[in-house]
Amino acid sequence: MKLLDKYILAAAKIIEAKNKNSVDLEREKREAYEKLFIEYKEKTQKLIEDYILRIKSKMQTDGCHLKVGDTAVLNYYELDYNCRNRWDSGPNAILSNVPVEVKRNPLKVKITSVSISDSLYRDILFSFYKHLTVSGLRDMLDQTNVVAPFTNYCRHEPWSENCGLFWEAKFEPINFDFRPAWGLNAGSFLVEGTYGAIFTENYWKRQGEVQTKWEEANYDKNEFETVLNKMLEMYRNNEI
Repeated sequence: MKLLDKYILAAAKIIEAKNKNSVDLEREKREAYEKLFIEYKEKTQKLIEDYILRIKSKMQTDGCHLKVGDTAVLNYYELDYNCRNRWDSGPNAILSNVPVEVKRNPLKVKITSVSISDSLYRDILFSFYKHLTVSGLRDMLDQTNVVAPFTNYCRHEPWSENCGLFWEAKFEPINFDFRPAWGLNAGSFLVEGTYGAIFTENYWKRQGEVQTKWEEANYDKNEFETVLNKMLEMYRNNEI
């Protein structure tokens, strides 16, 4: 082998070794970072979970306006309770899947299950940690109120109350056929006989009647205009 070739080969081996060391060092740094992130995440999440358990306990003490066996009216006008979130669509989950002629009358259900759902909370928590770094987690642990950054983050969510925990109601439809596989937030329903439910039923029925009359009148108007246009055409063509 020529002397020049030997020098080139030796230089190539040195570069290869440096590159390998650099790759190994980057991998070690990444693994150390990930390990530290997991450690800090577990510590902060344990404190957040303890906080969530206290919220859940208070919710259970306060109770839900629905109970198993209740007949309830869909909260069509969104009265008394917050029933909008980005999670289950609330009343719209039913309204968007029921024929127009059916939903001209108040839709009623029989409540079969009422429980506290943490599904939205879990989604918010996942999103919260997705945007954090090791330094951010370390800052959390250095604070007196470790859960404060999480509760502040929740305030920017569409369903910030109780950090995403909500009462979920499952049901059997009474006067319509659609039933989602999941439950809806309890605010989607008003117990039959309560002031809000009576108000909703009365005005929902009236709204349906007005809509029906308007469509009938509009149909008559369209039908007349069709006949009129035909007659005008025949007149101009000397056909009548």
